[in-house]
Amino acid sequence: MESRDPFQRVPDELLRIIMWECIFVEDLQDLLKSEHASKPIQISSICKRWRDIALGPHSHFLWSQIHLGWPKDAVKMFLERSQGDDLISIGINQNGCASGTVSYFIDLFPSLDRIERLSVDWVTNVLNLNLVTPQALLSWISDSLGGERRVENLWQLHLKFSFGDVSNYMTKPLKVVNLPRISDLRARYIAFDSLFLDTCCLTTADVTWDGMKAEDIITFVVHSLAIEKVSFNSTHYISENSGAGSVSCRSPTALSCLKSITIGTCEKATVEYILARFVFPETCTITLHIGRVTYGSIMKSFPDSLRPILTSSVSLSVHSPRLEKWCGDYFENPFGLSFHSPVSPHYVVRFGDWFTRGLRREESIRLLTDLSSMPEFFQLKEAQIFVRYLPDSDILPHRYWQSLASTKKARHQALRVQRRRNQKRSGHKERMGLWDPTPTNYDG
Repeated sequence: MESRDPFQRVPDELLRIIMWECIFVEDLQDLLKSEHASKPIQISSICKRWRDIALGPHSHFLWSQIHLGWPKDAVKMFLERSQGDDLISIGINQNGCASGTVSYFIDLFPSLDRIERLSVDWVTNVLNLNLVTPQALLSWISDSLGGERRVENLWQLHLKFSFGDVSNYMTKPLKVVNLPRISDLRARYIAFDSLFLDTCCLTTADVTWDGMKAEDIITFVVHSLAIEKVSFNSTHYISENSGAGSVSCRSPTALSCLKSITIGTCEKATVEYILARFVFPETCTITLHIGRVTYGSIMKSFPDSLRPILTSSVSLSVHSPRLEKWCGDYFENPFGLSFHSPVSPHYVVRFGDWFTRGLRREESIRLLTDLSSMPEFFQLKEAQIFVRYLPDSDILPHRYWQSLASTKKARHQALRVQRRRNQKRSGHKERMGLWDPTPTNYDG
């Protein structure tokens, strides 16, 4: 007789899919959170049928997400239940090395053949644990990904180290060509060589290493035409390239799938050299970090190829926030322009201090002055200014704003001036001033 319970009529295969949707985590480091680590056990405890399915021979994959920072007994249990030919996903942190679980795992799996996802986080809480450099772990990664052997199943690789950990033990770059299925790659302070497959599956990438050059970025992107989100050298200066400043004879490569690209701090010529190699979709966001010309104004370091786009922008934001405390980050960028034209991507161009933080007030005013002296922003519909280093805002309407928004086509205009207030008088550290500069007569 057919069961009246609708849950009993659900096929086992569909239940496995439902279970996996409940268990799967995008970031393997989230397995350290108790609500994620215990999910397979909770699901297998719902009822006898669910337990039989979860522990059955066709459900090994439900136990395939393992973090070596767990207690060793838990790691062993998950490894036993995920046995067979099913692929596994491994998260690693300092706790796993300190407990010996990482060494135990490497002895069981000397290669990455059964691993489809690998996430190593050696940065979070490293100061609290005060651990030595994981030499065995780095050697295992280097031997597995830097040799001649292909790792056929790995599609997600996240490696987050500090510079000191890596430099002494991974002297050779890793090889993307050995990762034919890789689609999600994030690696901090780890270099990759320039050899790629003709068609790379990468859709997401965030890579940083010392000595990265413009050609490394170009090669990386040219061979990853499916790329959607990519970031280069967020913590390192991109080295000058011998071809920067010259005109390439190669045709630009169209990046039809791209949604966002971030290029870390580099010289103006290097930025222009990279941008000239690609055709970007109008829907993408391009974030650039530019190293300032010594003794030069902010706009002197602005890429010449982007000036026509800037002056034809429909939206423009100027940023120069005040930093409340020094964070020790050499690559902080306190000045920025955000803009886009009707037929261009959205650009975010950021600039650092060329010498000292003490000149930020003067440089902020100089930035607005340089913008107001440019040709008319004839398509501007929306403009915002976020600056904390300005004098009283009552000098701004004629001196700056009307130069930027002196067009009858302007539909929405707002000037937000964020500036320091007298703490004794206002009782607040910061206030946001809002002023609507829309004049009754633009021609006046």
